[in-house]
Amino acid sequence: MEIINDTDYTGANLRNIEIIGKKLKGIRFIRCSFVNGKMDDISTIGCSFVECDFTQSSLNSSSHEQSAFSNCRFTGTNLFTSTFRDCKMTGSSFESAKMIGINIHGGDWSYTDLSRQNLKGINFRQTRLVETDFFGCNLTNADFRDADMTNAVFAQAKLSGANLRGAKTSGVDYRNIDLRGVLLDIGQAIEVASAFGAIVEL
Repeated sequence: MEIINDTDYTGANLRNIEIIGKKLKGIRFIRCSFVNGKMDDISTIGCSFVECDFTQSSLNSSSHEQSAFSNCRFTGTNLFTSTFRDCKMTGSSFESAKMIGINIHGGDWSYTDLSRQNLKGINFRQTRLVETDFFGCNLTNADFRDADMTNAVFAQAKLSGANLRGAKTSGVDYRNIDLRGVLLDIGQAIEVASAFGAIVEL
């Protein structure tokens, strides 16, 4: 099936599609299946994917700019060295996805399931991460500066060397986080102390 730019697709069965290196612009996909698709090196600009299924598809080295992937499924998807610039990923699930080397430049990753991912050294600076699930993630040396991490989940995550300075951390449960080696600003340090019952007087 040929994908045409500036077109809407609803409920399309695009399983096993091969569009390696394709440039997609202004396309809207609603409840479409890309299962087992070969989509390496594609680029999307201003595209919208709503409730689409990318299970076991390959998007290695793909590039996405100002595109939206809302409530999509990326189970077992290969995203090696892919780039997401100012994209909206809200509500999407990345169970068992391969995300090593992924590049994120801002955007909205709120309500996503990133649990148990290896995101060592990732740049989440100025990214919206409201209620994002980082359970069991490797976030060693990750950059969260000026991100919105309101109510994000970090239970059992590895955060050594991560930089949280300037991030909004309201609602984060520090009691379930190993904070050794984590960089905090003064306000966050006070939040941590309060979470453990300390009385802070300035």
